[in-house]
This record gives sequence, structure tokens and C-alpha cells, in this order.
Amino acid sequence: MVEVVLQNETSYFSDESRLRGLVARTVAAEEARLGVVYVSFVDDLRMADYNESHRGKEGPTDVLSFPFKEDFPQGRGGEVIIAPELAGRNVLGTETSQDNEIAHLVVHGVLHLIGYDDVTEAGLAEMEDKTQAILEAEQDEDDDEQEDDDGP
Repeated sequence: MVEVVLQNETSYFSDESRLRGLVARTVAAEEARLGVVYVSFVDDLRMADYNESHRGKEGPTDVLSFPFKEDFPQGRGGEVIIAPELAGRNVLGTETSQDNEIAHLVVHGVLHLIGYDDVTEAGLAEMEDKTQAILEAEQDEDDDEQEDDDGP
């Protein structure tokens, strides 16, 4: 079972149970073996620093992933860093909530830790298909639980 460590340096309030579940669901769906996954929320300024120092790109991005190698003390895994402010701005004027956009970014980031890449159109399409399938499975499970709670 993957250990999930949540870190939040922002005022964004997250559903920790959902985030932990999404990491575990993604790892299970891919039959991956990850020891620990850190999910960190940072402000736009810090994300811009990470984006420039690690990718050479100016300004913030919504998500970055940094995989750990198998010889890392906690084993294979990594860190998914998310800028919730930017994620919220990205969905303005759409029907997607900030929480659902962040859920999408968590799954996308964990797929990167597992080894997927979105440098090509084909890679991006594959990652998007997998992300959508995982989020739909989560929604289906939530719907089933809601029906069970409603009773006959």
C-alpha cells in the first residue's frame, strides 16, 4: 500500500481523504509499486521558482512531478506539487470545480511518477484517457455508495 503524505503551504482546503484515495486508486489501476507519494500544495510564486529551476520555463505551472528512484530511502515514489490558485484560475468560466481540477492534477501527477510522459501528443492522450478512467471510476464508486446510503 502506498503511503500518501499531504503538505499544504497555501490557504486551499483539500479533502484529504479524497486525495489519498485518488493516489491509491491511480497506483492500483496501474498495478504500480510506489512506497510513498507526497502531494504538496504551493503558491504561484513558489511554483514559478520550481518551474524555472527544474524545467527552465518562466511562470507557474499547475502541476509538477518529481519521481524518486528505487534506491531512495522510502523506496520508489515521488512528489506531486500542485499550484491550487492556478488550478482555480484554469477552470474559471467552465463547469469544472477547483476541487475536481485538483483531483485531475493529482491523478496526472501520479501517472508521471509511475512513468508516463506527456511530451508527445500520443503520450498526452494516453495520460488523459487514463486520468479520465480513474476519475470516472471514483465517481461511479461515489454514486454506488450514495445509492447504498439512500437505502431501498
